[in-house]
Amino acid sequence: MCKSGTEANKARYKNIKNWAKKMVAKAMKDAAKWELRELSEHPDKVFKLVKSEKGWERCMKGSDGRLNFVEKDREKACKEHMERIMNEENDWIRT
Repeated sequence: MCKSGTEANKARYKNIKNWAKKMVAKAMKDAAKWELRELSEHPDKVFKLVKSEKGWERCMKGSDGRLNFVEKDREKACKEHMERIMNEENDWIRT
């Protein structure tokens, strides 16, 4: 922020900061779309992406054995997994 802490400078700083956040979010969203397009065109790159650090947070294996990269599919796979483990009976609980 500027040295002079006037309200106008603070407001300008907040506006620029919010604009920068929006631009970063848009760039990240565009990069994710590009990655999905690349993966659909070149399926052999899936394993390369999954091995990378950023690939692990964007990929989840579903109950059907397929890798899910889309957020809705990941949420569905996570929900199915949690329902499955919550409905199982565990032997260690009975003792």
